[in-house]
Amino acid sequence: NVDLRGAFLQSAFLNNADLRGSDLSDADLSDADLRGADFEHAHLITADFRGSTYNDQTVFPEGFDPESRGMMYQDESE
Repeated sequence: NVDLRGAFLQSAFLNNADLRGSDLSDADLSDADLRGADFEHAHLITADFRGSTYNDQTVFPEGFDPESRGMMYQDESE
């Protein structure tokens, strides 16, 4: 439930971060490592995710399509 509107998090390592309910409107998360992060109920509509990575443990809000936002799937063996 943190306010991260407009935050510059490019290339950040947010592996397993708890971002449930956070507002990430206009945040730059491009090229970030988001594997295992929890974005349940977060506001992600205008966030930039291009080039960031996610995996099966990453939790997104209902209806969020990571690949349409430029994210890349990376399993644990990579």
